[in-house]
Formats: sequence, structure tokens, C-alpha cells
Amino acid sequence: MADEIVLVHYAESGPEALVIISLLQGEGIEYIMRNSMPAKMDFGGIAFDGGPIEFYVHSDDLERAKDCIKTLSEIEKDSW
Repeated sequence: MADEIVLVHYAESGPEALVIISLLQGEGIEYIMRNSMPAKMDFGGIAFDGGPIEFYVHSDDLERAKDCIKTLSEIEKDSW
């Protein structure tokens, strides 16, 4: 099976996206972000303006990435 790039998650905010970035990087999972429109430097050098931020990973890493991102449900998003 050829390795494909697949959608793993939509982040609704900049802080949520930063947590996802940290989680994926911590697991050594390569990812691509789409719909992040840098307009100014916010959130540690990354700006997020305009719509959800999509995260894509290699299909071989999909299940591992999903498990990694599940920890978001344990974090109180309202505190962001």
C-alpha cells in the first residue's frame, strides 16, 4: 500500500493547533498544516487567522496520530 497523506484533525483555534503541533512533534510524527494563514507573529511565532487548521499525516502514522491527539479531550479547552 502506497503511503498517502490523510486528514487526521481540524483545530478550531491557534492554541489548540499549538497543542497538536507539540503532541505530534513529541511523538516524531511528520505533519502538514493547511488553512493556517500567517498574518502576524502570534502564538510562539505562528499566526492563525481564518478558519480551522487542518492537520494531515502519512497514512502509516494515522492511528498513532489519532491516539496522540486523543489527549486533547483530557485538556480543558476553555482554559485556553
